[in-house]
Amino acid sequence: MGESQYSRLQCYCQSKLAISINANYLTNRLGSDGIRAASVHPGVAKTELDRYNKFAKVGDQPDFALLLEATLPFFRM
Repeated sequence: MGESQYSRLQCYCQSKLAISINANYLTNRLGSDGIRAASVHPGVAKTELDRYNKFAKVGDQPDFALLLEATLPFFRM
């Protein structure tokens, strides 16, 4: 894969999908033994991955936390 074809966001998304698929597989495989697997997204962290992501910059706005608290019932900042 050439450098111009590489997408950090695509790689990130594919890795999250793989984790979710693996958790589903483990639940199906081990469910008869009473074992369930889960994949959990811990939240958003400010990293180099979203340095050029315009949507990620929305979180820097002062009223963003208030908006999330008003629209997401279990949101904690």
